[in-house]
Amino acid sequence: MQMSGPAMATLVLARLTHVASLGAHGILLGTGLREPRPDVSLLLPPGATLLLYTDGLIEEPGASLDDGLDRLSRHAAALSHQSLDTFTDKLLARARPAANEDDIALLALRTQGRGK
Repeated sequence: MQMSGPAMATLVLARLTHVASLGAHGILLGTGLREPRPDVSLLLPPGATLLLYTDGLIEEPGASLDDGLDRLSRHAAALSHQSLDTFTDKLLARARPAANEDDIALLALRTQGRGK
């Protein structure tokens, strides 16, 4: 899988109970700047879940982004054994900060390999 440009916003790879970030970061979308964005290649193992999301899922007034990422990672790992529909529904319910009314876009892809 090759990803670049706007698709590289933010993502987490969850497989069983292991969660990892790709670590590549680019300039925010919508700034109007034409800075180059990092390209990342990743071979997704069988049964892996690739999660792309906007900042509304992790930002919380008065809390650090690291806190939001930690919360998302914990819930993604705990739910990774669920079907993809259940995973995304429960992840939105559990990981979204109560104090955040920002919109959220979430895209989840699961590779074949675990029968779900």
